[in-house]
Amino acid sequence: SHAYKKKVTPYAGLVADVDDAHSVYASYSTIFQPQALRTPSGELLKPMEGEQFEVGVKGNYLDGRLQTSAALYQITQSNRALPTDDTGQFFAAAGKARSRGLDLRASGQITPGWTVMAGYTYNDSKYLDEASLDTSASAFSQIAPKHLFRVWTNYRLPGDLSRWEVGGGINATSKLFSGSGAPTVTQSGFYTADARIAYKIDPHMTVSLNATNLFDKHYYMPQSQGVVFGEGRRVA
Repeated sequence: SHAYKKKVTPYAGLVADVDDAHSVYASYSTIFQPQALRTPSGELLKPMEGEQFEVGVKGNYLDGRLQTSAALYQITQSNRALPTDDTGQFFAAAGKARSRGLDLRASGQITPGWTVMAGYTYNDSKYLDEASLDTSASAFSQIAPKHLFRVWTNYRLPGDLSRWEVGGGINATSKLFSGSGAPTVTQSGFYTADARIAYKIDPHMTVSLNATNLFDKHYYMPQSQGVVFGEGRRVA
C-alpha cells in the first residue's frame, strides 16, 4: 500500500490585456491522482502524474454582445494503469500518454432576447511508449473524442409572451473507443439534442422544464474496463 501525507501540485497562470477587446493568457498545472487499482502482488498502483499547459486568447466585441475564446492545450500523463492479464483484476503503472488539442468557443446576443452559444473541441491523443500497446490511436483518452461540437440557443418570446423562454441545443461527437490499448468496442459518431421551456412567474422566481437526449438516442459511453449505455431521454 501507499500513504501520502503531503503532496504539492503547483499551478501558475498569467493574463494580459492586449487592447480593449482582447486578452491573452497562459497556465500551467501538475497532475497527481492516486489510483485504487492493484498490482499482481497486491500493492496499490503508484499515483498517475503529469503536467498540463494551456495558452489562449479571449475576445469581447459589440459592447459585450459577442464573446469568443480560443485555446491550445497539452496534457501529459505517466503511471497510467495498464492491465497485466485478461482478467481485468491486476494492473501495472506503466502507461505514458499525451493529449493535445484546440478549444474554440463563442457566445453572442443576436437580439436582446435571443442568445446563441457554440463550442468546438479537437483532441489528439496517443500513447508515448511501447508498453501501452497502442502508439497512434486515441483509445487511452476514453472520455474525450477527437471531435466534439456543441451549440445552444435560447429565445425569450416578445410582447405579451415575454415571460416565456424556449431553448434548444445539439451535442455532436466523433467516434469513441472503450478499453485500454487496442480498442475492443467502438461507438460511431452520434449527436443528441436537448430542449428547455421556462416561465417567469415574477422577478424572483422562474419554473422550467428541461429535456436531455430529446430523441432518446442510444449510444455507448466508454469506461476504463468496458462500456455502459449513455443516458437516455430525461425530462425534469
